[in-house]
Formats: sequence, C-alpha cells, structure tokens
Amino acid sequence: ITAVLFGVLPAVHASSGNLHETLKSSSAPSGGSGKRFRAGLAVIEIALAVVLLVGAGLLLRSFNMLLSEDMGFDPERVLTFQLSPSSAYSDAPGRYGFFRDVVQSLRSMPVVELVGANTAPPLRGVDWPMTFAIEGSPALVAGQEPTAQFNVVTPGYFRALGIPILQGRAFSDEDTSQRPRVIVINETFANRYWQDQTPVGRSILLGARAGGGGESSESPMFEIIGIVGNTRKLGIDREPPPEFYFSYGQWVPYFMNFVVRTKGNPMLTVDAVRTRISEIDDGVAIVGLGTMAEFMDSSIAEPRFNAVLMGSFAALALMLATLGVYGVVAYSAVERTREIGLRMALGAEASDISRLMLGQGIAITALGLALGLLTALATSRLLAGLVYGVATTDPVTYGSVALVLAAVALIAVWIPARRATRVDPIVTLRSE
Repeated sequence: ITAVLFGVLPAVHASSGNLHETLKSSSAPSGGSGKRFRAGLAVIEIALAVVLLVGAGLLLRSFNMLLSEDMGFDPERVLTFQLSPSSAYSDAPGRYGFFRDVVQSLRSMPVVELVGANTAPPLRGVDWPMTFAIEGSPALVAGQEPTAQFNVVTPGYFRALGIPILQGRAFSDEDTSQRPRVIVINETFANRYWQDQTPVGRSILLGARAGGGGESSESPMFEIIGIVGNTRKLGIDREPPPEFYFSYGQWVPYFMNFVVRTKGNPMLTVDAVRTRISEIDDGVAIVGLGTMAEFMDSSIAEPRFNAVLMGSFAALALMLATLGVYGVVAYSAVERTREIGLRMALGAEASDISRLMLGQGIAITALGLALGLLTALATSRLLAGLVYGVATTDPVTYGSVALVLAAVALIAVWIPARRATRVDPIVTLRSE
C-alpha cells in the first residue's frame, strides 16, 4: 500500500506525462523531508520483505526436509481402516478369532496382496508408553523406569506395510497364548539399550500395561525374537521413538487398524472389503477408512499450510518492496530532470547519470536489507516450533533471501535509472 501511495503512482504518472509539462511541474524545488519520507517507506518495505522471505524460506526448507524423511514404510496402494469387534466377541479368544477371520478373509481376495493389522499406526500420534526392564539389569527406582511405545500387530503387518526385518524373525501364526511369550523391537530401541550387542534372544520384563492394549498372561516376561526398521509413529516431524511389538495372539487388543495392500487402486476394493467384513460380523463398524497415502498427506497438511501462507505473504511483500524502490527512484528521477538535463548539457555521460540514480536505489536497498536481516535474526526464535531439520538462523536461507531481494531491487532501480539517461538536454534548456 505504501509503495502504491508514495512511490508507484507518482512514478507512473510522471513517466506517462509530457516531458515538457513534467519539466515545468518540477520547477519548484521539492522538500528534502518528502524525499526522506519516501525513501524511509521503501526501506521499511524492504525490511519487512526480508523478514517474511526469511520466514518463508525457513518453512519451505523445513517442509522439504519433512518430505525427504524416510517414513519407514511404503504407503502406496494400502487401504486402512479400524475395526472393533461387537459385543458378540467380548472375551480375548473371541476377539482373537474375529481378527484372525478378518485377516484370512481379506487375504483370500484376488485383488489383495498382503494384509496386516496393528493398534498404533504410523503418523497417527498414538502415544502409548509402557515401562519395562531388561532382564539382568539393575533394579530401578519406582517411577524412573524407561518407557517404550506399545503396539500389537498381526504376523503379516510388517510385510503389508513394507517395514524391513533387520534381525531375527517376525511374528508367525504359531505365536499364540499357548506358546512362549515373544516380542519384536524397533531399531531405535535396539540401538539405545544394546548398541553394538544383539538383543535377539534377550528378555524384557514389562511394567504397567498401556491404555487400550488388551489382556496378557500373568507373566510379563517376553523374549526378543526380532528387530524391525523404525517408523514415524508419533508424527512426520517426530523422530522414531523406542517401540516394541506384541503378537495379537498373545496380547489380544480390543480394536485393530487394518492395512490392506492391493494390486491396484485401493479405493476400488472398498465395497468388496465391506462385504467380506459383513460376512463375518454384520454389526461391526468400519471406522477411518481411507488410504495410507491420504493419511500421510494429512499429516503434512499443517506444515504445508504454514509454508504456503508465509510464502504468499512473502511474495506480496517482495512485490511491494520492488515497486517501492522503483517508485522512489523513478519519482526522484522526475524531480531531478532539470538537474540531469543540465549535467548532460555540461558534458556528463549517460554512465554518470546511471551511477547517480543507481546509487540512491542501492543505498535504500542496502539499508533495508541490513535492517530486515537484523530483525529476522531477532525474531527467528518465534519459528522454532514450526521448523524441522533446519536452524532458525540457517545461513543458506538468509544468504539466499539477501541475494534474491538484492537482484530484484537492482532490476527495479535499473529501469528508472536507464530512463533518466534519455533526458534530452536541449528540451531541458528550452524549458528554462
């Protein structure tokens, strides 16, 4: 707005009018306060543009970092939904039978490749910590036990989501309540508590049960049978926490989130999936049905919105700053038309006039850049909670913003400076 009111409109009016009339209108000396006011507005515009561009740059870099992160699973062609057995399956054996029948029925569909289920899907932010103790480790003070994320899965879950098995084995259909208790941990868990040693074959003593989990036997000791890759369980911008997995045959949950990898578009299988589930229990409700790609896209909706919003404001600020610098220099060139004409009549070259006008624009740009960079540094901590994988004082972002704005401002200054060199000294002398 300030660019239009105090820079662009006067400049456009001056450049579009008759030069002879312009010379007459400029015969009255212009006050220095007006020049300083217009220059000050341009400096403020540039400074604000720098602050917004730095913020947009940080958020865009952060968003790109999020997109480049490995989620730990393959979301393509995966349909997901949640099932809670009806009251007909009130006990643990009944719920286990229901989940087993659903998995087997869906697996037999021609359009389905793999089927799995779990209680805490990736990216959903389901925070279920459980205390534990490693067998043979010193006793810990109550309340200071380590915790890890709790998850119950079916044997085909890791394959269905493409989560790699790094050591040992995954669960099998034989891992039921009649067999020894087993557990699978993720890579973060293994690296934090075993480092260079292998945890496979070791045992973990579990503490309090996680909310929403299920029923276990009286013995809380579980043997580690495998290590799987990390997944972004708590969110796309959260590092993978330590996590252990239980077999649904040994710790029967009250609900499960199914993942169905299809051979084609997963949404085309929705009706067939509903039919198969209703054949098992027509009273069960299918909740949260959608694709993993959709859930992954929704998990980055907020950072994407922040980046787009800040980028839009930054683009607008850059445009106004460019117009402001252009307007100030253009209007100054109009005011100094007589001076420029006299200088050229006395032998000044076009390059001398260009340097004269460019110097004014460069000074405004440099002052605005310095003020904007200092302000951006001082306020950068406000973005600390919105960026991921990049420092709020990232020198690459600050340097890129300075170069872009300097280049754009230089072009904006060069246009009126170039126009000023075309003043005809003869016309100027006649106007006197």
